[in-house]
Amino acid sequence: MAALFSRRIILFKTVLLLMFLTMLKAKTHVRIINNLPDDMQLHIHCQSGDDDLGFHELSNLSSFEFSFKPNWIGSTRFFCFMAWLSNGHYFDIYEYRRDGTCLWTEHTCKWHVTPNGPCKEFSNGTARCYPWNT
Repeated sequence: MAALFSRRIILFKTVLLLMFLTMLKAKTHVRIINNLPDDMQLHIHCQSGDDDLGFHELSNLSSFEFSFKPNWIGSTRFFCFMAWLSNGHYFDIYEYRRDGTCLWTEHTCKWHVTPNGPCKEFSNGTARCYPWNT
């Protein structure tokens, strides 16, 4: 009986170790899609505490995508300034607490930018919209 318990503990530890190592190597992908009406151009500038992804201009329905490895303590955050016409807003486009599951379930955090705020698209066809930070 003790041998069986010992084998299960070893198996459990091995599975946990493999999951942890996979997380260290895995990349998260973020895609931002311009869904503004009337063919409006979307100007975006995204960055984290470590990386500045620069300025990008997106025509209607075009996208900007980036990839990164989340830090192991779960505090990774990317924020973007998004502007069109006379509007400008900030939004945390990736927060580990909210979006960490993109890595395992969606493979890409896909965001559709609308005038009322970004909407996160899920693989089952549903979406959840969020208000702008400002």
